[in-house]
This record gives sequence, structure tokens and C-alpha cells, in this order.
Amino acid sequence: MEIDDRALMLRDIEQEVALTRHETGKAALDPRVMAAVANVPRERFVPQMDRHRAFDNGPLPIGCGQTISQPYIVPFTRSSA
Repeated sequence: MEIDDRALMLRDIEQEVALTRHETGKAALDPRVMAAVANVPRERFVPQMDRHRAFDNGPLPIGCGQTISQPYIVPFTRSSA
């Protein structure tokens, strides 16, 4: 299931890029950044009780009042494309 969830997360990121391209000026994200996103074990950065949501397209709590960013945000801010 994790592979399907990861693939859906990547698709969601690409869709969000397409939807916001006129506002952001970015039609695509750096493929190297997307490859990194595809390989990072995101589920290891969220509490056990939220691991089923690790690949959701939204921020998740990680404890101490902090969140892990929405999956779209990191590749967007790290891409120069």
C-alpha cells in the first residue's frame, strides 16, 4: 500500500504544480528534487499513529506543536525549474 500512497502523493504534487503554475511561474519541479521526495521515507518522520496518513497532501503533526510540511511545499521551495 505504501508504494501506491507514495505514487498518489507524487501525482498530487504534480497536479498542484499544474494548478498553481500561473501564480508561481513554475510549470514543473526539478526532477532531482522529485526523485528525492519519491525516495524519502516520509512515514518515518510522523508518529506511529499518523503513519497511515504519511503520504497525504497536507501537513501532519510530528509532536511538540510542530508539523511536517505538506508534500508539495518542500519540492516547490527547493526546485529552480
